[in-house]
Amino acid sequence: MSGAATRLRVGVIGAGRRGSEHIPSVLALPHLLDLVAVCDVSSAVAQKAAAQAEALTSLAVARGGEDDVTALVAHYHVPS
Repeated sequence: MSGAATRLRVGVIGAGRRGSEHIPSVLALPHLLDLVAVCDVSSAVAQKAAAQAEALTSLAVARGGEDDVTALVAHYHVPS
């Protein structure tokens, strides 16, 4: 086992109510987690939630990179 731990790169999918609740938890663990992207269908919501991460509106854009990223899917939909 190596001496230095590798931080897990995290992308949050869904940055509304639930996603915005998860993001502070990810940011509170900088020694373990690195928030690299926030994706939401609303660019305004993605931008607001992104903090230091890249804001995306499409997963197709996110798939263009070669880095390994763990996705945290924060989807909650209440039918109207």
